[in-house]
Amino acid sequence: MGKYGIRQRRLGARDGRHFLYPGFRPAHVAMPKPEGLVRIAALGGSTTFGLFVGADEAFPAQLERRLSEELAPRAVEVINLGCPGWASDRIVNIFDAVLELDPDFIVVYSGHNEMLEGDVGPMAGLTPWSRLRIDLLRASTLFQWLNHVLAGAMRSEDASEIAEEMAAVRVGSVLTFDPREVDEEEREPASDAFIEFSVEHYTRNIATMIETAQAAGVGIAFVRPVGNLRSPPSLSAHTEGFDRVAEFKAARNAAKRAIKQGHITEAIAHLDRASEVSPSHAMIHYRRGFVLQQIGRIPAAREALQHAVDRDLRIHRMTTAHAAALAEVTGEAGLSQVDLRPDFHARLTDAEAKRLFFDHLHPTVAGHAIVAERILAPVRDHLTRNDGDSDRNDLF
Repeated sequence: MGKYGIRQRRLGARDGRHFLYPGFRPAHVAMPKPEGLVRIAALGGSTTFGLFVGADEAFPAQLERRLSEELAPRAVEVINLGCPGWASDRIVNIFDAVLELDPDFIVVYSGHNEMLEGDVGPMAGLTPWSRLRIDLLRASTLFQWLNHVLAGAMRSEDASEIAEEMAAVRVGSVLTFDPREVDEEEREPASDAFIEFSVEHYTRNIATMIETAQAAGVGIAFVRPVGNLRSPPSLSAHTEGFDRVAEFKAARNAAKRAIKQGHITEAIAHLDRASEVSPSHAMIHYRRGFVLQQIGRIPAAREALQHAVDRDLRIHRMTTAHAAALAEVTGEAGLSQVDLRPDFHARLTDAEAKRLFFDHLHPTVAGHAIVAERILAPVRDHLTRNDGDSDRNDLF
């Protein structure tokens, strides 16, 4: 077993590497890399994996098809190393092993899962056993597989066959904090200290990936993860010790009445008041964004809907703070991130959201096609600038 869970094995006469981390789609990678092959590694969580769309329609596969057409007759390989539930800490842990595969370029789509484990204080409400499992899942690939086997043994013998996507989620995801398991009166948003800790951790991981890739002379691009702004927050809460409940409810109810009566300007004023009274309440920001969108104030609507994402107690979409950190660290390194927002957030309608998303963040096949299209530009740029020993420049 090599480091980072990669085992070297022989299949017939081919030497190669086989990724054993839970959740990866089985992939044997020829080593050494065949001469002339353009190899790209795609790293990330469930979006990279292609949850709900399958391996053939996930953006790594679509990217491979697009590049194969453009670079023909040269061979192109895009290795899908996405794993549901993975955050930047797990991705950075396999980065050296990925470089051993001799990729020409690396694509990283990470940022949604950075706060899935919840706050580090008593609010998390996790039992000592759950906390121990989290520590073991972080540290041990072997325990990840034992955990998968244990989960399988607990299922009914007559259970139906598990779909590939669900199996990947079970073995690839980390334990996540679910505030629904906390008594309603005890729910509260993530602390400022935890958000700051998470952002610093994310920043450090992204910087490490950049430094490691650049030291190896390998091109790298980061995609800014995009979420479905039309998907409402799962849970909302006031901050601890909030004592203006009556005032908040009065403003919220007044907004509801105004909306029913068609008095939109008045409704927005009441929603503004409610959000001022309780800035941490995710749903009030979502309702405000929804109303602003209806009257065509799209930039303001986007801002309000992103506020709702940032304050959702179930933190499973990229926050503004993490997005800012990604922009800062890539900018300092002279990299431009792939920003999907102009494509996914241009029209905040239900029809557009359904066309591009399955749920709160997972893209449809059409959504994955957009991701692949946007990644093409940095890949082209790197390949044309960094391959002086071949005729690749003439292929674009």
